[in-house]
Amino acid sequence: MFDKACRINDFFAKTELDESFQNATLDTTVTTSGSDIGARKMLKLHLLDSEGKATIGEALEGITVSSSETKSRMCINVPNVRKWTAETPYLYHLVISVNGHQTVAHRIGFKKVEVKDGVLRVNGRAITLLGVNRHEHDPKGGRTVAVDLMECDIIMMKQYNINALRLSHQPNDTRIYDLCDYHGLYVMDEADLECHGFDSIEMLALKGAEKMSSEEKKAIAYSKAGKWTSDNPDWRDAYLDRAKQMVHRDKNRACVFMWSLGSESFYGQNHAAMYYWIKDFDKSRPIHYEGDAEAKTADVFGWKYPTLEKLEGFVRREGDKPLILCEYAHAMGNGPGGLQEYMDMFTAHRQLQGGFVWEWANHGLLVENEDGQSYYAYGGDFGDVPNDGNFVMDGLLHSNHTPAPGLLEYKRAIQPVAVEFIEGLRVKITNRYDWQMTDHLACVWAAKESGRLISEGGLSSPVVKPGDTAEIKLPLHRNEFGKGEVVIALRFHLKHDVTWAKAGHIIAWAETVLQPADPAEFEGASPQGIVKVRQHGRSVIIITGGKSQYEVNLLTGSLNWSSAPSGTLIDSGPVLDFYRPPTDNDRGSNGDDDHWREYLLHMTTATVRMVEWKLIDSEAALCCNVHTRVAPPVYDWGVSAIIEYTFRDGAVDVRVTGKLEGNHPKTFARCGLTFILRPEFDNVRWYGLGPGESYKDKKQASSLGIWEQPVDRLHTDYEFPQESGNRTGTRWVEVKCAEDYGVKIIFKDGPGDFAVSHYTSETLQQAKHPYELKKSAETILRVDCDHHGLGSGSCGPGVLPQYQLLAKDFEFHLRLEDIVPPLDASSDS
Repeated sequence: MFDKACRINDFFAKTELDESFQNATLDTTVTTSGSDIGARKMLKLHLLDSEGKATIGEALEGITVSSSETKSRMCINVPNVRKWTAETPYLYHLVISVNGHQTVAHRIGFKKVEVKDGVLRVNGRAITLLGVNRHEHDPKGGRTVAVDLMECDIIMMKQYNINALRLSHQPNDTRIYDLCDYHGLYVMDEADLECHGFDSIEMLALKGAEKMSSEEKKAIAYSKAGKWTSDNPDWRDAYLDRAKQMVHRDKNRACVFMWSLGSESFYGQNHAAMYYWIKDFDKSRPIHYEGDAEAKTADVFGWKYPTLEKLEGFVRREGDKPLILCEYAHAMGNGPGGLQEYMDMFTAHRQLQGGFVWEWANHGLLVENEDGQSYYAYGGDFGDVPNDGNFVMDGLLHSNHTPAPGLLEYKRAIQPVAVEFIEGLRVKITNRYDWQMTDHLACVWAAKESGRLISEGGLSSPVVKPGDTAEIKLPLHRNEFGKGEVVIALRFHLKHDVTWAKAGHIIAWAETVLQPADPAEFEGASPQGIVKVRQHGRSVIIITGGKSQYEVNLLTGSLNWSSAPSGTLIDSGPVLDFYRPPTDNDRGSNGDDDHWREYLLHMTTATVRMVEWKLIDSEAALCCNVHTRVAPPVYDWGVSAIIEYTFRDGAVDVRVTGKLEGNHPKTFARCGLTFILRPEFDNVRWYGLGPGESYKDKKQASSLGIWEQPVDRLHTDYEFPQESGNRTGTRWVEVKCAEDYGVKIIFKDGPGDFAVSHYTSETLQQAKHPYELKKSAETILRVDCDHHGLGSGSCGPGVLPQYQLLAKDFEFHLRLEDIVPPLDASSDS
């Protein structure tokens, strides 16, 4: 109800907690005015519980209506207050009314945010921000975002263990704050201020830039760029206006725990003016600004895309302010890699209080091409010049706001229950929640042998307080297992429904290998020996015996394998290869593709030097050695390799050794073999990490088991095509047709990587959108002994040293087996 005679213009409800954080005061300033000048009215504050039913407290004050604004300060004491946090988002209902004229209602969350003893605290406890950056984006509406999409976003964040949101780079639609208040997310509210384009001007003007490092150039350019606006007094009022608009609008939001003065606008006196105005008006929230490198007028340090070494340097210094990564782990395309290492740093060092992954979702806009095919367009697709190309496709979600593999990886890295297996059957459980005990979670265990479930059950998990650890023993004994690889897994799921998920939703999980595998256990029945070999013309040898026939091309080293009744198993291959279609991270400023292309890694070809063979009488088999050199054209490096085949009926052992020569690259993208299989070999079954794609620095979301998927589902349809679909930690993989005939590859030297696709490397490198991808008629199988990591080099650190594939001499051993399906079960009955 509203009446011009007396109206409520504004209110500021401050929630103040006592030193014990048990009792609170709601200190509210209400601003009124009206046309009924001189009239006496009754102003009332009414505080209700979360259901809006029980009255918690009231305050009354008589006011005299004035044409100018009148401020009335009123307080309500709240004993044993229910506090608001992202984990426990309890909201009271505040109702403000002027009798007979106007009523205003708002949800209020009681919290206290402070930086104390060098640590950011909420309600007295240090928190860890496990956040994301979010731009307002709708694949159909652009910046006009449908409210149902907003709610889907917020619910999904909660389901994926995210607890914080940076609204980059301006205050968002007010409905987002309603959702964050209700479901529970810490919000960094950011002023509408970004002017980093000025650094480009200063970069171009730098003299002697060719002799400077990127950090040196950035430091000089940024210091000069600030003179345009941020350190220019002519812009003071414009800067202050952005701070005031943000704070006045969102000051009563429970979710807003910190103000941000903007993004990438360098630093100057106008930021200081913003800081001091906000501090004078609202002392209840800390202030962030990453451009203030020394945190002169910021309560926390804010960094973007630091290396782990830089973080380690920060914790070695003595300081009274914590560090928050306002942007890190650039989630562009296939990535980010190395998320777990950041989380390990946050856990180990209290002053590293988490951060916000860049960013939540890709910004593609749904359009159709001339053939009516839908796709998500990005910079340049609209004839727009200049543009940032696909640099806007940098989210944990695809443009349609469905999860990309990076989101699954992030959920696992930041899960709030940590599990450490001690000698396999004893488990240490650590509660990484800031506020919640673990009594809202149920725990189940499972034991698998060679990928197959053998036992499972519920577990009476102890109730662990935040930050504490408890130890339990699993109800298992080692003598229960056979000789296969044994994996023990724990899953923690919700016992009851919450606002953002149903009971049973998985919050955290962990697994360990209790008993490692012997690769020999994955082999089929011992194959029979080869009976004869003959040469067909001058270029092919044909090896036959039993149901198998092999052809080896003496000029190219290529292998063709046919089997009765399977038919052709391998059309051609293997090709020894060290390159992959580049990811966005490979192509970034800190990526590796420039290095690989400098050494022409993408142009290597194999030249056969010699093929020799001999019968092994003791094994009734034939051994064939293909001597080859893999090298780029007209370049002074290469790899001398021997591919050694041992042929039996129904199986081929492949041993590959390689020796590097000359001035070779520092790293390879991959090291392995590529086979061409029949197109009808369209189904893949494997024992290893799955079900989704995984790489050595992006595998936390993958579980060890036996998985099965069609080839097309192994490919991740990134909106800018690139390397995808790899599976690491693989013990064996089968590629089969609908009738279950096919080929099985066993990694004899320990787990390896594989990828199966209908897209060639060249196709993936040339396409800019998924609709441009042309499927190959064949099935392409890639089997790697090792594979380079992903990193986040598109806008951040490259691949960590422990995940790099260093170019060096190598050897690996595979076993290829013919898959012949068993007889129809009906015939045995």
